[in-house]
Amino acid sequence: MSERPPPDFAMPDRPLVSPFIAGDPIRLGADVTSAAQLTTALGLPAPSGVIDLVSGVALVVVPVPPDERLSLRWVQLAHEPALRSGGPPTAVVLVLLAPLDLSADVVRLVAHLRSCLSNGAVVAETRRATTRPALVHVLAPAERDGGEAALADQEIFTLLGSGPDGLPVGEAARRLATLGLNRLERVARRPLAVRLLAQFTSLFALLLDHAVLPA
Repeated sequence: MSERPPPDFAMPDRPLVSPFIAGDPIRLGADVTSAAQLTTALGLPAPSGVIDLVSGVALVVVPVPPDERLSLRWVQLAHEPALRSGGPPTAVVLVLLAPLDLSADVVRLVAHLRSCLSNGAVVAETRRATTRPALVHVLAPAERDGGEAALADQEIFTLLGSGPDGLPVGEAARRLATLGLNRLERVARRPLAVRLLAQFTSLFALLLDHAVLPA
């Protein structure tokens, strides 16, 4: 089990893709014809869903525990299989390792991914990349100029592992045990009188008082 990511891997104010790419692009052979076979080949847990991100590019969602890092595995499939029944041919697969407690960051990252890869020329260049630095270099202009593309309701449900009727009872109980209650915690604040007193006892306030005292 990996360590919790340091703060610099949190979703920045301006969404980026490259900080979340883990390792070099991976090329898999013609024996991979489904999302389940793909995650098995990578030694990852079973996927929870597949999203057709843009033409020729699929996103495979793999839920991971809260102590795992939000990350992407870039996979190239030269034989272009359909990863789900009736799905389109897929040349590039982005495997999204999505911690349960980072749902907002997951949705925002995928919205930016769709925007970055909306240009077919960028997708074609990523297919030729063989190292992570080369992939980051290809994505840099799209990251700089791109925004966040819209996601359909069902795509968001897939990312959250939910549906229009909410979570099944068993899954809700499992997440409650793992993540705790879904509520905002009240932060204890110092009493108002103490905060006012602090305004007169801070170093800056004392220096200011000393500066205005008559000689």
